[in-house]
Amino acid sequence: MSFHTAALGFLTLGFLTLASAAARADRIELKNGAPFVGTIVEESADRLTLETKNGTMTFDKSQIRKIERDKSPATGSKTGGKPGDKSGDKLGPKPGTGGPGPSGTARTWDGPIPQGPLTDLVARVGPGGVPRREHDLQLLKLANRLDKSTDSLSADERKQALATAIDDEVIFQCALADGILADPYIHDRIVGEYRAEHTAGKIDPQLDFSEEDLQKFYQEHPEEFSEPAEVKVEMLEFPADTPVDQIEALRAAPDTSSSWKDAGWLKKGDPPTHAVTGLNAVVDLQPGQVSPILRNLGVRWLLVRVVERRESKLKPYDDCRDRTRFLLIGKRQEDLGQALHAGLSKPGDGLTEDERLFRAALDAGKHRDPQIHLRIVNEYLAKQGVNESLKNSRSREEAMPELRARMPVEVLLKE
Repeated sequence: MSFHTAALGFLTLGFLTLASAAARADRIELKNGAPFVGTIVEESADRLTLETKNGTMTFDKSQIRKIERDKSPATGSKTGGKPGDKSGDKLGPKPGTGGPGPSGTARTWDGPIPQGPLTDLVARVGPGGVPRREHDLQLLKLANRLDKSTDSLSADERKQALATAIDDEVIFQCALADGILADPYIHDRIVGEYRAEHTAGKIDPQLDFSEEDLQKFYQEHPEEFSEPAEVKVEMLEFPADTPVDQIEALRAAPDTSSSWKDAGWLKKGDPPTHAVTGLNAVVDLQPGQVSPILRNLGVRWLLVRVVERRESKLKPYDDCRDRTRFLLIGKRQEDLGQALHAGLSKPGDGLTEDERLFRAALDAGKHRDPQIHLRIVNEYLAKQGVNESLKNSRSREEAMPELRARMPVEVLLKE
């Protein structure tokens, strides 16, 4: 029987909550380099819960490398612009649009809008263009929709695919000009893809680690592969108004009370330890020892006595081989991440690690990766009031004339 089952009648289980409804864009980065952005809705000494656009996720703090808490006030401002407005030709939100980044600061760097490598273009659109691979993707989408092969598309259908690719690039360029890169989700998606390419993407879990590597890691990190120490405990509960000297008297002579109740086995980090400050320390006690006076979320007083103890025990290597590989992959990712940061670091540049990664990702054109490109296009259209899932929403075609007027187009493809 576990402590958290036996003690259910005594303890109010759950984490200590930090009210953070005002936070707009908190950001965490895991030790394996993965970033997550959202609002911290719950936190304890050991765990953190983040509410994101994709749902609520809980992380063990031992997995987390960095926490950035957004302290900026929420704003209702929107980005947008008129044809010919040049204030959006810089990276970052246009003046007056706010545009907080993941760490709560507006990203308003000077310089031209980053485009990444632009080669093999079929059309130029404003400061950017349509690479052939994006045109080919539109041809494939149209062919699938018409149940054809790309080779069998008519000339008019091929022009239709090119027009769609150009319009997507028009939207993409307007989004860049109006500060879409300051959106926390877009920002972290770009950084995350770039980081993954240079860390996890460089690791082959099956080929990169020899048996010797695995055994060496197992031997050097016994704490990762040991059964934790645990203690069997009894509990004595007191109403909140009980005099402290009365509790101390029972603590000094625990056998004088017949009200001790079996509370099962307890390990450090078990759920009740989040509700009772100091309960983790009980696991370090020996049989017969009694804890100091503890309090259950400020409601009731508790004494906990250790009845039996099981010491930490190293698991056999054969039982830990898969976990060893998993941890070694994480360690390799962390090492690659540090090397990546070191390679981008320039003394005196005044940038954070995150900002250096972001700029490097843009220079490499990660914002043009198909899924991110699509997300930017759809996110920006939504800011223009286009939502095809709503019956009376503005249509994409209704939004396009104003956007097209902002971006000159030159078709380079010769059919």
